[in-house]
Amino acid sequence: MGLGTRIFIVKEDDSLQHLSQKRYNRLIKGHPDEGLVKYAGKRIHYVLIVIEMINRKPIEIIMTEYSFLKIQPLNSFLNSCHKIPENL
Repeated sequence: MGLGTRIFIVKEDDSLQHLSQKRYNRLIKGHPDEGLVKYAGKRIHYVLIVIEMINRKPIEIIMTEYSFLKIQPLNSFLNSCHKIPENL
């Protein structure tokens, strides 16, 4: 027995788009190289599901969490930290 996590973005038409655990963690931590261009500058609705697994197969949903995630505008980190001098 083990636990697994699945994360999905809820799109505007209420369909789901899978988001990998690695990408989710990088978004939460505000990693400058990570972003969802399609959702840049928007607040998105996501679902985090914890499932019980046996032999790597899901058998039961243990917990479901619904929340919002603010996606930073595209290249906001680069624009604020790496300005090109005007005299060049």
